[in-house]
Amino acid sequence: MSDSNPSETSEQHGWWQRPVTASRRWYYDLRGLILQQPPEFAARGAAIGMFAAFTPTIGIQIPIIIGFWMAIRRYWNFSLAISIACTFITNFATAFPIYYVFLVTGRIMQGAWDDLNGYDAFADRLSRMLPEDAGTWELIWVSLNNIMSTYGIAMVLGSLPWAISIGALTYFVVLRYGRMRRQRVRASRDAPKIN
Repeated sequence: MSDSNPSETSEQHGWWQRPVTASRRWYYDLRGLILQQPPEFAARGAAIGMFAAFTPTIGIQIPIIIGFWMAIRRYWNFSLAISIACTFITNFATAFPIYYVFLVTGRIMQGAWDDLNGYDAFADRLSRMLPEDAGTWELIWVSLNNIMSTYGIAMVLGSLPWAISIGALTYFVVLRYGRMRRQRVRASRDAPKIN
């Protein structure tokens, strides 16, 4: 058994090691899911997950994806697991900067150039909207309700170009990656073995 102090270990490796390790694990798990599925099926799942990730629905993205999957799976199926995994790109830690980008994009699309506040003012106002003594679901509901009532149309409008373009790009990247991996596997299987 080791005699090292946990605080010494975290100081040696830095504060960043835990999030980096978690991100790496998420990446390899997602990559494994993509490689196990047919390329088109995986690409549709990744595209839908990334589309949902880049909408102002952090906290309810997974129920939205599950409902969408249940509604259309008989006609147009996609990988539910990959979709859900892709929504983790955005989370409560990244919400303020992403929502700010959506808001600025939406206000520019509406032609409201004079109504562009700085990020600090936006983050301060957003943090004041969050209830202090709330459970997780209450926090999600109240936060989404406050954000949508304050910034709603501009934020939703501003998220659409990002969600559509990132979703489409993800579809083509994952589709190409899946097809290339399948071709490599076939080529290695079909290659003559030298003994």
